[in-house]
Amino acid sequence: INESDNTYNLNTAKSTSFNFYFPDLELGLTRRIGFVTALGINFNNYRFDNDITLAKNADGVTEWVNAPASTSKSKLATVYASVPLILEAQIPLSNGNPINFGVGVIGGIKLGSHTKVVYEDNGRQKDKVHDDFNLSLLRYGFTARAGYKMLQFYGTYYMSPLFETGKGPQLYPYEVGIALTFHD
Repeated sequence: INESDNTYNLNTAKSTSFNFYFPDLELGLTRRIGFVTALGINFNNYRFDNDITLAKNADGVTEWVNAPASTSKSKLATVYASVPLILEAQIPLSNGNPINFGVGVIGGIKLGSHTKVVYEDNGRQKDKVHDDFNLSLLRYGFTARAGYKMLQFYGTYYMSPLFETGKGPQLYPYEVGIALTFHD
């Protein structure tokens, strides 16, 4: 996430995403190709590089504001319920274990959000603000994954903006990562 002005850059090294999905539902089209879906929970921590945070102004628009100069941590945390629909293909190897590839769409609904700023002012201070920050209630995007056995590599790009149009910065989140999958 970033705007054209690099004052608001995301600290990608400290930003995290954690996804937990309940057992999936599979609909086979052929022996090696089918659709996969599941209900999941997506936790995101967007850490900022500079001494900034988010707040609503007098007009109710979410904007960047300065955090205390002694800030050691500033983040936006979000929680979404999500449902992917993935078309998956499995290519068997000679050892009997398949490599799998999948592409599809993903949708979600916001369950909660907050900002957290940690700074020094006569000792360690922590400000946590629970608010909707004009985050989009619904989000949708594209997702892809590839893997072998328990290890998956994935990427997701959300086509819907992080904030409601005209009510906050115009940002489009994405995730890339490694997933561990457990099957029966």
